[in-house]
Amino acid sequence: MKQYLLIRGERILQQLKEDSTEDQLDTNIRTAWPNTKKRHNATNEVVINNIQYIPYLGMKMLHIKSTSQSNGHAYNQVIQFVRVNFEDTDTPDNITFTSSDNGTDCHVQPIELTNHNCKVRCNCLDFYYRFAFHNAGDNSLVGKAPPLYQRKTTTRPSVNPTAVPGLCKHLLALVLSLQQSGLVK
Repeated sequence: MKQYLLIRGERILQQLKEDSTEDQLDTNIRTAWPNTKKRHNATNEVVINNIQYIPYLGMKMLHIKSTSQSNGHAYNQVIQFVRVNFEDTDTPDNITFTSSDNGTDCHVQPIELTNHNCKVRCNCLDFYYRFAFHNAGDNSLVGKAPPLYQRKTTTRPSVNPTAVPGLCKHLLALVLSLQQSGLVK
């Protein structure tokens, strides 16, 4: 009986665990791979082609979808920010964007990357194999988690030896684009 309670308690604690902020996910990758020439050092090779903004006013959530190009391949990214402060009118302090689902103008206070929890997803293989499973455990993954990646060989290092949730270069490039627009800071 005690074993059952322990498992149930761990599940409850896991569900109570909040999402990460984008800043925490970014810090994870910079700490785990400080000397890489990829990911956070390769966002300049990513071109963000399209950004869609889908607000959920009642839930205080902003769902952002984008497509990107890098190395001749197209990828899709999603970021969901929670506890977004939507406002009724445009003011000098807020950011206005057009909702992609109904074409109306929406006004929000800029989203602080250090304070707003988020969920992310990209369909690139780096994100899928290296981060998606761990982001799901951190409650920072949009959608269903893939199975944990199982290495096929021992001649190469583990894809994520510290098991940290994180971001791929496509998600980082999207965040940079959102920073340039003023929507996030």
